[in-house]
Amino acid sequence: GRLYVGCDNLYHYRGMSSRKLIGKMGEGVVEQKNGFFIIHVERPGKYVLSIYNDMTGGQNASNAPVTLLEEKLFEAVEMPDPVAAIAGKSCGFISKKELQTADSLSVISKRKGAGRVLSFNMVLVNGKFGRRELESKTGMLTPEMKAAIRLADSGSTILFEYIRALIRVRGAGISVNLPSVSFILED
Repeated sequence: GRLYVGCDNLYHYRGMSSRKLIGKMGEGVVEQKNGFFIIHVERPGKYVLSIYNDMTGGQNASNAPVTLLEEKLFEAVEMPDPVAAIAGKSCGFISKKELQTADSLSVISKRKGAGRVLSFNMVLVNGKFGRRELESKTGMLTPEMKAAIRLADSGSTILFEYIRALIRVRGAGISVNLPSVSFILED
């Protein structure tokens, strides 16, 4: 798998919701929320997430049975530049309120000049409705997108893809495709 540096990378391991698991990277225990491990790394490189079955049943963890289930290898890379963002985020959890307030996608870049999003698709994936794809011919969330977000369940995946943006490079505006960004919806 791939991780982005400085980002809340979300990873779901099968069966996480039905049993108690512990995730470790090196010595550190990986935080969990809403059925996802939240993996945060500060520099590029290879990382191993060790996933353990936690059968402590409330006992002291040191003498409780803990079984290694799997080791997942990840490669951490720098966030692409430029990258799209909504509510200042390019990954991780996002709330309905943040999405409704944000209103539009923006461009974040350390190296290039100012930019703006010209068009994008929003894909909403959730258990109840399956997959719903909506298109915006501007950088703004459409009324249909906002309605779909309002009705979406917590835990739904929201993916912004086919993002076209206008970026200023040496005084000229060039049109570029930005990489997809995805989030998990929380209340």
